[in-house]
Amino acid sequence: MRNTAPDTGTFIHKNLIAALLLACVFTQGAFAAKPPKDPVVTLKKVDRIGTVAYGVDSGYESSYSLTVQRKNPGSASFFITVDGGLRGLYDPREASNGSSAIGYQIYDNLNDRNIIRSGSGINFPNVLTGIFSMPSANNESLSVSFAFSVPAGQPKPAGTYTDTITFTLYQGKPNDYDPASANSVSIDIAIRVEPSVSVVLAPAGGAWETGSEQFNLDLQTLTSYKQTVLSMVVKANIGYLIQFNSTNRGALVSEGSIDELDRAPYTLAIDNAPVNLSIADSPSPLGAQSLAPDGVSSHILEITLGNVDTLRAGTYADAITVTVTAN
Repeated sequence: MRNTAPDTGTFIHKNLIAALLLACVFTQGAFAAKPPKDPVVTLKKVDRIGTVAYGVDSGYESSYSLTVQRKNPGSASFFITVDGGLRGLYDPREASNGSSAIGYQIYDNLNDRNIIRSGSGINFPNVLTGIFSMPSANNESLSVSFAFSVPAGQPKPAGTYTDTITFTLYQGKPNDYDPASANSVSIDIAIRVEPSVSVVLAPAGGAWETGSEQFNLDLQTLTSYKQTVLSMVVKANIGYLIQFNSTNRGALVSEGSIDELDRAPYTLAIDNAPVNLSIADSPSPLGAQSLAPDGVSSHILEITLGNVDTLRAGTYADAITVTVTAN
């Protein structure tokens, strides 16, 4: 039997080929290019509206903004909707305080005043829109503005009215988007209606529009026990108190005279209840008044002259200050 030496050359050659092939596979995998990722757009932040002070004559409105961020470079369009808040209302939206509510609105801006909405079939201009254009850096942000408005002319009870609204971003366009791309941010809204009371005097039966804060009542020729009636109209969003103050403590006095003979006594009643004008800042006998449903209350003021038969000729006058304060 013949001893055969191992073919070491062949063995080394085969292993060398195997090693080279493995090295080639490894090298090819290490330098393979990764496919680019699609841009992803997210709603990062919405300006906090917080608590705003509301006046019935001035209202409130201001512009705010939200921040949208794109991850991964590339062109990407988006649009943003705003829901109807806790009450699901849009025109107007409403913030509530118990059983009372005050209207407010979310617009695209304070010039065009397009209401921003949500729901199926929604489209421009009732959505906020934007686009990231190429080329652009990763994690780029865009600011998109919107407007918040509480219209004037809403006489509401004093207090804080609240709501929560949700901004939702979709990647794409309203007629071509992926619902799965939705991401949302909710914010709280608080509208503080400040206590407000005001008063005017008007001719008998007059309304707020016909009254004024300074009212000149001409009694003309004075005769004993003459009666004159006028209206006092109060606008208030809270309960109120009334006070009266007569400069001459319930008397018409002849100009420049200090003689008691030149005083014409008179009485004042509010809604048939007599007012004590002999003291300063006399409280109304009606006591605390409740808030009227529409915020407007009317009272009848009746002035009755006393006996003026012995008065000397002259011009007689007095000034009554009516003060209405929140209760």
